Amino acid sequence: MGIEEKKTSNSLKIEKDADLLDISGRKVLKLKAGINNLSFLKSGIYFIKYRNRNFKKLLIIH
Repeated sequence: MGIEEKKTSNSLKIEKDADLLDISGRKVLKLKAGINNLSFLKSGIYFIKYRNRNFKKLLIIH
């Protein structure tokens, strides 16, 4: 599982539709292919769950 750290950007670009989950596994946002706005999210650890069931860890620091 790769880790992606976002320090200053309020957006995330992905190539495929996915779900963004919080640390407890709750769906926070449905991500669309392209650029997604993350400015409203609190700092924390999130997981990107792709449709093929692969996950990617995302660390957001504001």
